[in-house]
Amino acid sequence: MERLFHRLAGPLVPAGLGGSFWRGMRLAAVDGFLLDVPDNDANRRAFGGPKDSSGRPGGFPQARVVTLTETGTHACIDARVDGYNSGERDPAMAMATSAAGMLVIMDRGFPGVELWKAYTGAGAHLLLRARSCVARRPVRHLPDGTYLARMNLSGQKGTHPGGVLVRVIEYRIDGGE
Repeated sequence: MERLFHRLAGPLVPAGLGGSFWRGMRLAAVDGFLLDVPDNDANRRAFGGPKDSSGRPGGFPQARVVTLTETGTHACIDARVDGYNSGERDPAMAMATSAAGMLVIMDRGFPGVELWKAYTGAGAHLLLRARSCVARRPVRHLPDGTYLARMNLSGQKGTHPGGVLVRVIEYRIDGGE
C-alpha cells in the first residue's frame, strides 16, 4: 500500500495556475489527524489508542496520519502514518524533502528549529502559525511593521548559535492574539 501511495501521490495543479502558487512557489500545508483502524490485537500493538481512566482501551485503536497537501486541490503530496501516542512533528519532518520549492503552511503545533531547518534545508519556505513565545524578542524591526526574531532550540534562552532567524508577523483575530 505504501509503495502504491507514493507512486500515485503528488501535486495535481499545473505550474503557475493562479491561486495555487505564490511568487512561483506551490502552496501546500502540513497537518495531522487521527484515523480509527479495525479493533484487533495487532492494531492495538502497532498503533495504540485512547484509554479510559482505568487504563483500559477506550475506543478503537487509532493511527496518526500527517500529510503534506496541495492547498489548491487538496491532493496529498506525501504522508506518514504513526501510532496514536506519537506527535505530529516527527512525521512532518520526515516529509521535508517532498516540500522542495513550496511555500508550506503549518499550524502552531509544529514550530521548532529542527523542523525549520529540515524544510528550509530541503528548499521549502515556511509560514507557521505560532504562539507568541516562539520568537518573542525582536532582533530588528522592519519598515512594514514586522520584525526579525530568533527562534531557539527548546529550553534555550537569548541568542544561541543553534537557533534560526525568522520574520514575525503579528496579527489578531476577533480581538484575540
